[in-house]
Amino acid sequence: MPRIFLAILSVFLLMAAAASAQQSDSQRLQTERIIFEHDATTKKVARFLAQRADEHVRHLEQRLGVQAGEPMVVRLASSEDEFGEANPGNIPDWAAGTAYPKQSLIVLRTHSGTSDTAALERRLVHEITHVLVQRAAGDSDHVPRWLTEGVAQTESGQSLLERSRSIVPATISGDLLTIRDLTQGWPADGSRARLAYAQSIALITWLEREHGPQVIPDILAALKQGNKLDPALVLVVGRNLASLEKAYRSRLTWVHTWLPVVGSSGTVWVLTTVLFLYAAWRKRKERRLGMQRLEAEEAAWAAQQEAWAAQQEAWAAVGEDS
Repeated sequence: MPRIFLAILSVFLLMAAAASAQQSDSQRLQTERIIFEHDATTKKVARFLAQRADEHVRHLEQRLGVQAGEPMVVRLASSEDEFGEANPGNIPDWAAGTAYPKQSLIVLRTHSGTSDTAALERRLVHEITHVLVQRAAGDSDHVPRWLTEGVAQTESGQSLLERSRSIVPATISGDLLTIRDLTQGWPADGSRARLAYAQSIALITWLEREHGPQVIPDILAALKQGNKLDPALVLVVGRNLASLEKAYRSRLTWVHTWLPVVGSSGTVWVLTTVLFLYAAWRKRKERRLGMQRLEAEEAAWAAQQEAWAAQQEAWAAVGEDS
């Protein structure tokens, strides 16, 4: 019996020591707007991100028309297991960052080194945007995912050119997602999710081209006033969701779909081939037109000869009669 008691006590002591070590290893680095939660392996990353964190938040607050709120908490996870444990909700396998706006919580998956800090900073800005978009909309539950993802991508420097590569095959096959699809849910499949991200940034880009950069803050302000999405869109852009879908699809020009092809690695060879084929086509066309012109001239000459011969015969006939 004493041995069993000692064994149980030893287990409890080991668990307590492990918990104490983990707690002591967890550290915080706080700026004016953000609290970074990290451990010894992500300390350098936290310091790097903290340098411009407040600058990013202030810019986004001004961009979205939102007042400064409570500091956000950013948890840095150096492994997939830690990333899963740090998230209070379920996450897709392809996620590298998550945001919980109503909790002012962001979780980023990182590494112990600093080699990927530039990409990680863009990811941080992306997730900060999620939090501030929701703050701009207040307690509204009607902020569509396409709006938050589209704005987050543009503000984090994600290029429409990069994302639009996903739109090309979907446009050709007629497999584009509708705006209502993106409003009601978000694809769990990786390839469909990439298409959803691409269409979201394309839609936000189109909205801002059509209505100016203030259109997003105005939509969020309308949602904050208690409007659902359709009434908010009508107030700001004069269209409900169905009308917006129709207008957006009608203006989805070749620039939104075929422009990404120009950025591909094989573009130079493709363009060279196209130019060669075009030159060959032009030469063939010119040769064909030349042959047609020559045939026309020969026909005209033959007609003139026939007319001259007929006239000669007529004159000969007149001479014989006289």
